Amino acid sequence: MTGKTFNPTSFLCAFGLFCIPIFLISLLLPAHPQTSLDIAINAFLDNQLFGMIGFWSSLFPFSSKAAANYVAIFGPLLFIRSTYQAVTTEFDPTQLDKMTLKRYLAALIGGTLLFILYVWGFYLNSKDLATATGKYGRLFGLNAIFFSIYYSAMSFFLYFMVPFMLHRCFFYIPCRFIKKWWSKKQKSRSQGSKIFVQLAKSTLWRIRRARLTRNTPMQMTTALLIVNPCDDEEDNMAMLCCHSDKGDMFLMSRYPDEDELEITLDGEPSTLDGVKVTLTSTLLKIEIAAADADALNGDDVLEISFNPDMVDMDEVVETLTNILDGTGTFINEV
Repeated sequence: MTGKTFNPTSFLCAFGLFCIPIFLISLLLPAHPQTSLDIAINAFLDNQLFGMIGFWSSLFPFSSKAAANYVAIFGPLLFIRSTYQAVTTEFDPTQLDKMTLKRYLAALIGGTLLFILYVWGFYLNSKDLATATGKYGRLFGLNAIFFSIYYSAMSFFLYFMVPFMLHRCFFYIPCRFIKKWWSKKQKSRSQGSKIFVQLAKSTLWRIRRARLTRNTPMQMTTALLIVNPCDDEEDNMAMLCCHSDKGDMFLMSRYPDEDELEITLDGEPSTLDGVKVTLTSTLLKIEIAAADADALNGDDVLEISFNPDMVDMDEVVETLTNILDGTGTFINEV
């Protein structure tokens, strides 16, 4: 996560401003409503706000109830600020390097339960600290100062610690797990691609070696040679094309202003020069340099057999002349 470095001074100022009214309300308001204003405030708390909520003391119910309502109303604002700070604060990801899925699930469940417990204690329950039992007994319900300290500490956990915890549990850690999973998947896919390329190269090399050993050129059989000596719609490009009876496609073309021709076999174009083409009445033989054998899937010779009755030989000769003039060799044996 990238962002601003955590600024404790900014947080302490915000939290201090939040806690000061807790002390002022607890210390300045009377324990019980006395004046008409006190009675009006008490009625407003009971009828318009939350009434007796969260933590209070039966020894000073009026002031503690007012402090509890203040926290219930303005606490969410501190919660929102803390959430923003959690999202924008820089966090060291190495702290979670040992975080496993089991640990994360345990932290997620524990954090969620803790959040629910705090919300229940602050908004859905009413606890009289003056009657509390335990290690500290009634300590925080006997005195307004201790009560304010207790409420401030509890507010610190709910409105500051819990937002950071929720952000880590519900956003940061899941995103980190997803990124690690995606990185492993990409790495595995990359390794798989490398293995596939190596196997493909090995297979291509074996095919090439077998063909060279047999000294048998690549062969295609087609019923028709499609030619155009000068395609006006394609900048006067000369083109020869055919489809084999097995579905393979061969295309040889050249623009008049180009010094090289282009051969495409099964959708993979290659730019070549020095190509030799021999034309007979039933066979078109294309020969390329051994260094350019990849253009013909590892072969340097391609023989295309065609049906002469389906071909305009004059147009074929003109097309091949335009394609090979100045960049290759054309032998007409028709």
